[in-house]
Amino acid sequence: TSGLCEQRFEPVPVTRQATANLHAGEELIVREAGADYAIRLRTREPSVIFTRSLQMAPNRMQRNLTSHATTIARAITTRLNARRDGQFMLYFPDLRANREDRLVFEAGFPVSGATGNAAGFHLREIPEQQVLSLIYDPSIHTIETAWRQLYSAALTQGFVPSHQGYIITHRGGGTSEYQLVVSERQSP
Repeated sequence: TSGLCEQRFEPVPVTRQATANLHAGEELIVREAGADYAIRLRTREPSVIFTRSLQMAPNRMQRNLTSHATTIARAITTRLNARRDGQFMLYFPDLRANREDRLVFEAGFPVSGATGNAAGFHLREIPEQQVLSLIYDPSIHTIETAWRQLYSAALTQGFVPSHQGYIITHRGGGTSEYQLVVSERQSP
């Protein structure tokens, strides 16, 4: 396994941890390997997402996701009788299921006005969620470090990571937003 999203992830030592009041809207800036990772606490509004389950090698993702996005977008209008209500996204129901050679996720779009159904696809109602997020720029960031920084921020800033995550693509394809679903740590 890659160790990327294992359950026993250990944050960086306390002496090397950056601090910020995420609840007050501050960004937590963490620097690793010459790159800054700016982490924010956000609330994802409730939504409905239309997805297809996929498994593939990481090196095939960039090449294959465009065709999957096109297929899913077409199914939304022709089979679901709905409209897209946001950007193309990857939903990871359990980040721990991912390995160096195989990623397990769902690809799709937020939708509205769904009245049909489509075999081979999922229509999921997602409740309001708290997420730690960062803007991922492939020219300066690494995927593994981005997820590791989100997990580390959760564990050091008083949150419990759920092991669910999202990658939201941005128009133009230059950057994307990585989101780790978290909950508040309960005091003993």
